[in-house]
Amino acid sequence: MIGAALGIVLVSGAILYYLYGPGSGYRELQASREALGAAKSWRSVKRIPIDTSTTLLVKARDVVCPTDFVETSRELDNLDRSKGHAFIRGISYDQLPDGSWRYYPTSLPPLRECGKGPIVAGAFLFGTLDRVESKGEIRRGERFRTEHGSCRWWDVITERGAPPSYSVCLDGFSHLPLAIRYPFSGDMYLFWDWNATTLTPPNYNPPSNP
Repeated sequence: MIGAALGIVLVSGAILYYLYGPGSGYRELQASREALGAAKSWRSVKRIPIDTSTTLLVKARDVVCPTDFVETSRELDNLDRSKGHAFIRGISYDQLPDGSWRYYPTSLPPLRECGKGPIVAGAFLFGTLDRVESKGEIRRGERFRTEHGSCRWWDVITERGAPPSYSVCLDGFSHLPLAIRYPFSGDMYLFWDWNATTLTPPNYNPPSNP
């Protein structure tokens, strides 16, 4: 009986050490990087801070691998104006200044994100993860809830002793990110509908006859 109880304690301790001990953050983010590489579709938005309590949605991008996407964004020098692009099932769409869309048949190579995951702040997420493992630190944070699910924050520190470069909130089951925040800029990216996204062509103006 004593031996069995001791065995349970040792196994429990080993599991807790694996989950919460040194290296647990790297393993969690590595699992997320692998899940991103296998992701086939997702929706995302980028929000920027306007003041201490208000954010503004400046970009939305929906992706269905290997080639299809719909993207709309605000012009940062004139936030009242927006532009959009899309490619769905062999048709490209461009949004005109009046808000309408034009379309034309074309072909596109596979999207850069497919096989690696979304591009955030100009780079692939976790692109420097191996460097962080050797020279930085990954800290376990609080639980958080977005409009699309609950997740846990992980603070990514690229150099030991420095503040976090960014924080990523990961779903505990799929390891896919639901939110990413950058403390210096205040920018936040939100994600949902992983591997469940479908795209609908924009309302467009059919080409007129010559």
